Amino acid sequence: MLDQREDETSSLKQIEINTIAASFGGLSSRTPDVHRHVLKVAGRLEDSQRILDNNPAAGLARGLAKAWELYGSERAVVMFLVEEAQRNIFDHRYIESELWKRNIPTIRKRFDDVYKTGSLDLEKRLIVDGKVVAVVYFRNGYMPQNYTNEQVFYSVSSRRGSFAEFD
Repeated sequence: MLDQREDETSSLKQIEINTIAASFGGLSSRTPDVHRHVLKVAGRLEDSQRILDNNPAAGLARGLAKAWELYGSERAVVMFLVEEAQRNIFDHRYIESELWKRNIPTIRKRFDDVYKTGSLDLEKRLIVDGKVVAVVYFRNGYMPQNYTNEQVFYSVSSRRGSFAEFD
């Protein structure tokens, strides 16, 4: 973006556009409880009772569940595509738990796992470890350095031709 100042000078500004930023939906689901606790400890019981519930993990899971449902196979899974060293695993687990409540099976795989055990069948279904994947929930792959070699890049780009929903 070009930022035009009042003094007629301008400078370039970087603007980030996240069309779906869904990080910390699981962990932030616990925030209202923390706020209630802090208010209670501070002796503000009445204020603590005014804190509204908020469960973004359930909302994220509803979206993934709808995509899974539209895929049309109860045996298909939602695949969390994750990093080698997972820093946000507890955030992911809240969303997985919401999916399990709906009896939707999940698997967690790294790029390397998809490359080694993933394939497209003749009907263009994505198969990973013998399981049909209905939805791929990317929790990795946001930056070029996440694609450590051509095999990793291939494992994702070639699978995008499948009927699985990619988020």
